[in-house]
Amino acid sequence: VVQKLKELRSCSRIYTWNFYHDNTRLHSAQLTQEFLANSGLKVLKHSSYGSNLALCDFGLYLLAKQKLKGRKNMDQTCADLPEEKWQQIFTDWFIRMKKYKDFNGNYFEQN
Repeated sequence: VVQKLKELRSCSRIYTWNFYHDNTRLHSAQLTQEFLANSGLKVLKHSSYGSNLALCDFGLYLLAKQKLKGRKNMDQTCADLPEEKWQQIFTDWFIRMKKYKDFNGNYFEQN
């Protein structure tokens, strides 16, 4: 999967790939850790079940709920989102990641 993504995005200016996962028990299994260590991905870690940082919880679910009302095709809905909306979602996510680091992994309010 990682190799295929790199091939598909070969023209990208992104030289370092970051992988984000929620560090739950399932995702921290030894086989998963070995795969990630050998994949060349930089792993962005955070505490298990940290909904403050779950991209879908704060950025995509509400948007999807609004956009999908009466529709069934999530892929097309995501494809129709303007690039600026995706940039804003990821900018908000990086701000949350910084807050998480600043608060030493403790819970913080959404402000």
